[in-house]
Amino acid sequence: DTHCTTKPRHATYRPWQGICLETQHFPDSIHVDEQRHPEFAKGRCILLTPQQPTYRHVVRYDLEYGGSTTTNSTSAGGTSNNNVASSPPTSTAGWVGRDTEGRRYDSVDAMWESQHVQSSSSNNEDNNNNTEWYQRGAQYYEDECDATLDGVLGGFAPLSPLDLQASRRFCQALQEQHGKVLRKNNDDSNNPAPKQYACEMGAGIGRVTKGLLMPLQVFDQVDLVEPCQHLLTAAPDYIFAEDADDFVSSSTTCRYYCSTLQDWQPPERYSYTLIWIQWVFCYLTDTDAIAFLKRCRDALEPSRGVIVLKENSCGTDGETDDFVLDLDDASVTRSIRYLLYLADQAGLELVHMEREQADLPKDNFPVPTMALAPKTGNDANSNITGLSNQTSPAARAFFAALDSKKDDKSGKPKSKFIQKKINTLGWRNRFS
Repeated sequence: DTHCTTKPRHATYRPWQGICLETQHFPDSIHVDEQRHPEFAKGRCILLTPQQPTYRHVVRYDLEYGGSTTTNSTSAGGTSNNNVASSPPTSTAGWVGRDTEGRRYDSVDAMWESQHVQSSSSNNEDNNNNTEWYQRGAQYYEDECDATLDGVLGGFAPLSPLDLQASRRFCQALQEQHGKVLRKNNDDSNNPAPKQYACEMGAGIGRVTKGLLMPLQVFDQVDLVEPCQHLLTAAPDYIFAEDADDFVSSSTTCRYYCSTLQDWQPPERYSYTLIWIQWVFCYLTDTDAIAFLKRCRDALEPSRGVIVLKENSCGTDGETDDFVLDLDDASVTRSIRYLLYLADQAGLELVHMEREQADLPKDNFPVPTMALAPKTGNDANSNITGLSNQTSPAARAFFAALDSKKDDKSGKPKSKFIQKKINTLGWRNRFS
């Protein structure tokens, strides 16, 4: 519940009720040009005069739902809450999107068919010829991506510390709320603790391995999976450069695998406590994305392992598009419900999510971070055709909020610059 402390009395707002914030009561929260509006900048109201007949300002409030939501039956992580009545989607029917040249698509299938890629909704996977799709993406990286931090982030190297800091906070929250990832195995001389393994998918030069996975001091080994050989070859020197400002002394060892995600096969000798997938999932077709997530699911340490998926997303802030097709590098930016739909198809459920990384530039695509784990109970072994009614509380809370925002039917992009992609890992510039 959200508590309001304004006079004359306290008020309690139940989930999904509206909160009206009258901005003139919160002058400190408003960005004001002190030279143009010196009185208002001091916390006073603007006085309209014939010389200054109008005044306009914009305030952005980031409100996050903090309650627990579940189905009518009690499940881990929440209690019964009848406020959530919506059901997750059972298919992609009715989902629309666009591409970077402004063309509209009235379905997910139409988008994939335009790229000569077999849709995941088809049962005939034998005709799924995706060679040309993946060749375009691979060629884009070979031509545009240098084996440097600035190269893999498309000129946005200064954003890497902010991104890594947010990922560390996410892992900490995952540990505190769900007991996953960050707990080091106990060890003694008589009973050595089993080793823990992590994997960075689409590793590039090992940015996440160096800046997040190794500093956690949890994993004995990190596997780096990267399809571009020139990036993977540069990874050891980048990760273990002792003269670098961000060098971290660690006993963690690294292994390097040059493989695409669609061809990757998990190791047979050990399981992963954590699989980190960031800014690379967008290059997979739906069919390959589901198959890849299934392999990741099967590669997790039982009852403890978790997959973290961190990708650009669309379909927020009133937009109705569930996908944006980038024709330059053969990638698809998906909405959150699209990502969760694919995860559910792979037998995974959402256990924790940050809908948007707050400290990245606001004019970029939102970057949600979601932790996924294998389904438990009756849902785990079902032949899944869509998101079921037993979806986790976190997912159901998201879909309830999504349904409440679907009144805007305009479908217009927030900015004409949304189609401009200027980096190779998924950052999209919409600076106006």
